[in-house]
Amino acid sequence: MRKLLGSFLVIVLLISLFLPGQIEAQNMPKVLYQGKVTTAYLNVRSGAAKSYKSIGILKKGAVVSVIQTGRWLRIKYRNGYGFVSGEYVQKIVQSKPQSPKSYILNAPVYNQYPQLPRGCEVTSLSMLLNYAGKHIDKMALASQIAKVPYYSRGLYGNPHDGFVGNMYSLRYSGYGVYHEPVFNLAKRYLGSRAVDLSGQSWLAIEAQIRKGRPVWVIVNAWFRYLPGNQWRTWHTKRGYIRITMHEHSVLVTGYDANYVYVNDPMGGKKNRRLGKGYFISAWQQMGSQAISFN
Repeated sequence: MRKLLGSFLVIVLLISLFLPGQIEAQNMPKVLYQGKVTTAYLNVRSGAAKSYKSIGILKKGAVVSVIQTGRWLRIKYRNGYGFVSGEYVQKIVQSKPQSPKSYILNAPVYNQYPQLPRGCEVTSLSMLLNYAGKHIDKMALASQIAKVPYYSRGLYGNPHDGFVGNMYSLRYSGYGVYHEPVFNLAKRYLGSRAVDLSGQSWLAIEAQIRKGRPVWVIVNAWFRYLPGNQWRTWHTKRGYIRITMHEHSVLVTGYDANYVYVNDPMGGKKNRRLGKGYFISAWQQMGSQAISFN
């Protein structure tokens, strides 16, 4: 019996210790918003009128928690509550977190197939030129781009000098072309408006997109960093260069925080979404080659 009585007393003691605090927490007024004091000194009063005595003073810029609105605001003050004139408290508006911005251009998209199975560079250039107001098709550009033999007298052609090999048929050997010959061709139509961004950082590409200018680039068909076994070394007239048979060209049409958007001539895919980090690493691995216009 004594044991039961002792246990009962312990339970009563625990309830007396914790229950009032729980009830108080449940009945605690809800904070409606945060406010900032706008006057040099603001009296905190015991009631909602100037006739009530001042229980404290708040300085300009002080932040208060408002739990009741009206001409007089009831606020949390020290270990209790008080009242201040609502005329001198400005509600703090919490700014919503901004979602990452997205920039996507509506550039024309063309398919390199079936006429140009290796013509991704000139097809992407035709997209750029047409967006700039110069109406020229991929076949005309294919005929005008500088060209060099695929292999001659023990040396491979250099894509920095011209298109290497055959662009029109996979039955014959071919590779591609880099930014120098493409930029020369772009200048034929755009003059001083053409701009070679090659060697600059990716931020320069994004800056062009924000200006409403798409950007011609060299990447690879995997759109990611290529391992060493996907590269080979060629001996050319200008020395040794490393090339990959996965070389590819697209027109960058947009970007956001996570993706790059491209017009892909391989199938004519408009605003194709690609992982941003992967794409940038592929572009940098190919020498950060880029062409646009002003």
